[in-house]
Order: sequence, then C-alpha cells, then structure tokens
Amino acid sequence: MSKKKSNLPQPRSEVENFVDFERRKYAREWEISSKHLAETGCYGWMAEKLNASGLLLEIGCGNGQSTIELLRRGNRVVAVEENTACMRRAKQAIEEANFRVKAAPRGAFKTLNAKQHKITYGDITAATVGDFDVVLIEGNLFDDPKLQVYLRSIAPFDGVVCWLIGTHGGMGTNAAVDRALIQSPLDYRLLVQNDAYEQADGLLKPGGVLQIVDRAQALTTAVIEDTLETHKDQASETSLLVTDIDHRPYEEPQHAGAVQMGMTLPDGRTRTELQVRDLSLISIRSAKPFETDES
Repeated sequence: MSKKKSNLPQPRSEVENFVDFERRKYAREWEISSKHLAETGCYGWMAEKLNASGLLLEIGCGNGQSTIELLRRGNRVVAVEENTACMRRAKQAIEEANFRVKAAPRGAFKTLNAKQHKITYGDITAATVGDFDVVLIEGNLFDDPKLQVYLRSIAPFDGVVCWLIGTHGGMGTNAAVDRALIQSPLDYRLLVQNDAYEQADGLLKPGGVLQIVDRAQALTTAVIEDTLETHKDQASETSLLVTDIDHRPYEEPQHAGAVQMGMTLPDGRTRTELQVRDLSLISIRSAKPFETDES
C-alpha cells in the first residue's frame, strides 16, 4: 500500500527560521525608531522637502509611518517592502489611520542550502492604484522582474522616495544579494540608493522627483559638499539631475531596542548611530529633466 501524503505543514529549515526571526526583530526595533521619527516631526520634514505630489513610489515603507505621512498630504502611494513582518505592521497602521490599503503578499521562500535562501515573487494582481490610497507590495528591487513589469505598467510616477533605508540580519543569506558587494547594512543601503536612481530614471515623469533621505554626522560645509558630489556621481549614470540638498538636526531615540544602523563617518570609519552625537537628517533631491523640443 502506498503511503498517504501528510497534510501537515512541513517543518521550516534553519535558514527560514533565522530569516523570520531577523525580520520580526527588525520590525520590533523599527517600531520604536519610526514612532520617534513621527513624533519629532522628521517624517513631516521629509515629506515637505520632497516638494512633489501625486502618485509616489516608496522604496521601503517599514512599519508604515512614513507612508501615512505621505498619504496625509493627499498623495497616492505604491510602497514596496521586502520584510513581511514590517509589511503586516504597515498594513494595520495604515488601516488604523483610515486609509484604503491593498496588500499584495507574493513571496515564496525556498531554502537553497544551510546558508542561503531565495524568494520567488509572484504576479501582482488586483492592485489597481486608483482603487486604493496605497498599494503595499511585498517585493525586492533586486531579482524581482514581475515587480518591474508592474511598476512600468502604472508609471509615470510624480515622485520616488527612498527614506532611511535599512535591512534585517537575514538579508545576508538572500541569494539576490551579492555578498561580495554587501558586507554590512551600510553597503546594502548604498546599493539600494544606487538602484533608486536607476529606477527613478525609468519610472518618473519629466519633472518628477527622486528624494533620498539619510542620516549623517556633524554636517559641516565640507561634508555637505562631499555628499552632494557623491549623489551627483550616482545620478551621472542616469538622466536625473541633483537639484538641492537640505538637512536638519536629529537625535536618535534613547531606547536600547531601537534600530542601530551603521553609518560612514567623515574620516571613513564606521560605528553604530547610537554611539554618534550631533546627528542630522539629510535630504537630497534629484529631478528628471523636461523633454526639450529640438525641432
């Protein structure tokens, strides 16, 4: 007699358990950090400095507090988030703020070996932007071709935002991430920002804006000029033109459970932001040029 297949769920691999743990840990920590950013007016400042409105693409929405700030200003938002634990919290927060949200979970986790996993993303269906205030998509800018198809199908966007990008400890086992290039969360953040320029170049309407917001230490004139030149170099591979840079003082939440993100200091060393004083938020805006009539 042949054995019947069990309907019981199969036990998860150690890699899947590890990634799930790291996602949940990051979501809990970011809950503290994002609440602090909202209460101290940081999200309001970021949205003001965006200086664009309409249909926005948000790269990494975290627990949804940033998305809510954008929605309160009358925008429609397509938000992409890789961390499913953050995504669940974001959906709940956005609904509690009385906005219409369509969530599109679509990742299938596969363990490749003892130290690596892959997530395959399915189609994005029933996610017409006009029917909702925000479409919340599980996805990744890296190795997610169906996300690219969907974004192109609803473009052009009026703005793309990439605010305070971070990641959980499980990202290091993701096969979509080149571990030779990404040795730390800081490396991941820079790679996402580079990709944001490429994405915005193809998805923005003429005159549309890409805004990147990051943390920085002690913004002297020299540091501001260096940051501006760095972003001009990133934008040089696209049609985007860096238009302006602005900053404001910022203090990390004095809570041991907040996200501790690495940063590069002016002398090239790195340390966790909770060990750094005199922090600032820095906003860099780039615009897609209007088409010129050459006739």
